[in-house]
Amino acid sequence: MILLLLVLCGQPDAPTPMKQCEKAVSILLLTKDDVFYDLGCGDGRIVSMAAMKTGCRAVGIDYDEKRVKLARQTVKQNKVDHLVKIYHADLREVDFEKLPATVFYLYLPQKLIKELTPKLQKCQGVVIISYIHPLPIDHGRKEGDFFIYKILKGEKK
Repeated sequence: MILLLLVLCGQPDAPTPMKQCEKAVSILLLTKDDVFYDLGCGDGRIVSMAAMKTGCRAVGIDYDEKRVKLARQTVKQNKVDHLVKIYHADLREVDFEKLPATVFYLYLPQKLIKELTPKLQKCQGVVIISYIHPLPIDHGRKEGDFFIYKILKGEKK
């Protein structure tokens, strides 16, 4: 019950459930040509799954050093360390425009999503999928618990 309250209040320190990870990967129709970024990667489950199921390259970023270590272990255990890299960083400091991402996955507190949205909107041609919390932008679609946005060329904000 406490965990549910934390998530609903915008503090998703719980990992994305495995069933939802599978759904996200299937919704996105990732291919080996995609570069999938998980912002706030936690234990690395979704980057590992994306790489295992689709052969895409994947990158996880988390500010918590313990989670980064755990994510690296998950990646190694799943034998996808040739496809997946995990980095320790504060998402507020990351220049998303310079990343080779085709997809950004978010399961973050609503406050942080609002803070990162202007930077993410500068990433032309990417898909953003957010679990539970929508981005504060007008377009996009909802599919189950996911909010999906395609940032088009010429849409810089």
